[in-house]
Amino acid sequence: MSGPVERTTATRRVSVDHALCSGTGHCAETVPAVFRLADRRAWLRPDADLDAADAQALVRAETICPWMAVTFERQEST
Repeated sequence: MSGPVERTTATRRVSVDHALCSGTGHCAETVPAVFRLADRRAWLRPDADLDAADAQALVRAETICPWMAVTFERQEST
């Protein structure tokens, strides 16, 4: 699979672009409640509570990814 895998809530959006991901696992080590590795790619856990996840850890996962495959955005509530 290539292209982005993403989940969005009312306040956050997290995605992994499989066209860029090399499966280093830094994101899964940083935020294991949100990311997991499978088939040499990072995936978002289907049971992850994005709103409860540590925002600083999500920023760190985005920053530490050597291929810039992880994106974390805070959504503005309306």
